[in-house]
Amino acid sequence: MTLILLIGRWKEIKSAWLKILGRSPEQKAQQRLSSQEQFKQKFQNLTEEQLMAKRNQKLQPGAQDAIHELLKEKKDG
Repeated sequence: MTLILLIGRWKEIKSAWLKILGRSPEQKAQQRLSSQEQFKQKFQNLTEEQLMAKRNQKLQPGAQDAIHELLKEKKDG
């Protein structure tokens, strides 16, 4: 009976377990890339000067990566 209940709630148990243990390195890298893409879309219309000003602010790693990538793209033309 207990086994049936555990199987039925497997997703909830797995989610709670991941919260306790944290994410795997692969999952963290994927989350960071996703975050970077979101910031890249958010910052894509900023000028080079605005991006450089934002670069000096204390931002999340995904935001910093997006700014560096956008600045490189703008310099490369």
